[in-house]
Amino acid sequence: AIIRFQKDVKDSRFEYRADKVKIVLEFFSSLKHFEGKHSGKHFDLLPWQVFIISNIYGFYWAGTENRRFQTVYLELGRKNGKTAFASGLGLYHLMADGEDAAQVLIAANSKEQAHICYNMTSKFCKGFDPSGEYLRRYRSDILFDEQNSMLKVLASDSDKLDGFNCSFGIVDEYHSAPDARVRDVIRSSMAMRQNPILMTITTAGFNKALPCFALRTVSTEIIAGIK
Repeated sequence: AIIRFQKDVKDSRFEYRADKVKIVLEFFSSLKHFEGKHSGKHFDLLPWQVFIISNIYGFYWAGTENRRFQTVYLELGRKNGKTAFASGLGLYHLMADGEDAAQVLIAANSKEQAHICYNMTSKFCKGFDPSGEYLRRYRSDILFDEQNSMLKVLASDSDKLDGFNCSFGIVDEYHSAPDARVRDVIRSSMAMRQNPILMTITTAGFNKALPCFALRTVSTEIIAGIK
């Protein structure tokens, strides 16, 4: 990924816009941790997190306002803070990505699992806006009325997966997903957005028959330059 990044910065098909990356990094610096030894401290991104943000938000197709990447596959070991990282990005897209009527969807294999990411996002909101002046938090939704935007929890076991116009989607712990249904629904709902992002974030799994392994295989082939 690092080799590809260094090569693509010089590729005339793309423009690397550090100012766009800076906006995301500054947004994260306004968030505060809410548990453990870092509680109350600002969210200081580690170098690997800055690198991921630089990849996703820095590259544009030359001469356009279209981001290069619309899908992201992020695989991390356990206890590396992947869910907190995804939560911060979800909140950024709810408030600060410049998308009016943004729709941020958080999905997982069950509503309970999806709520882990949602609860982190909700707590970030409380630290960011303790009085609830800008962000209205509910059991499964967060509303940002200033831009008519919403963040919502979905689950693969839900019957109500249609009718969305998603601008940023998080699919958490995809390694244990029995099928690609919820991911496909979110992806298909992004057709009307200019710069949507579907982020699939997971720890490694064991079952190669599940859809995550196929996605992982394609991702490694892209990194290797095969596809």
